[in-house]
Amino acid sequence: MGRALVLLVTLAAIPRAGLAQDTVWVAGACAAGVGLRVDVRRADKLIYRTTLTICRRERSQIPSTHWSFSFAPSTRVIWSNDSTGPGESVSGEIWQAGGESDALLLGVSLEAHGRILVNTIHIASAYRISNAPLDDGLVMRTTPLPPRGSAAP
Repeated sequence: MGRALVLLVTLAAIPRAGLAQDTVWVAGACAAGVGLRVDVRRADKLIYRTTLTICRRERSQIPSTHWSFSFAPSTRVIWSNDSTGPGESVSGEIWQAGGESDALLLGVSLEAHGRILVNTIHIASAYRISNAPLDDGLVMRTTPLPPRGSAAP
């Protein structure tokens, strides 16, 4: 029994020629691809917007790309672990934390006065709109864009 188990494990570890590559969606370092709009909103007010070009690559080729932004809410914000006063600057960062066959995993962090307020993952579908709350009243939305020159459905 012991030899059969060792043989099975050994055969499973050998790379198989002809298998499809493990390709996932990535953002950045794409010569061509699909547009993905990223919006961060607080109480329906747009705080940050960017458009990323996404494409498929091997999982091992996910680039290390970061997008930074900041905002100063006009009112006091009570976060799950802290609070910020009116006009106090909050800095944010978005980065690709991973990729899957149908989505990107975007890391999102917000900080103020040297403290992390939010640190989470947003699952951004490559095919449909994705909404996710980041904290009370703060929402991240990703929207795949139609190719240029084609009408939106």
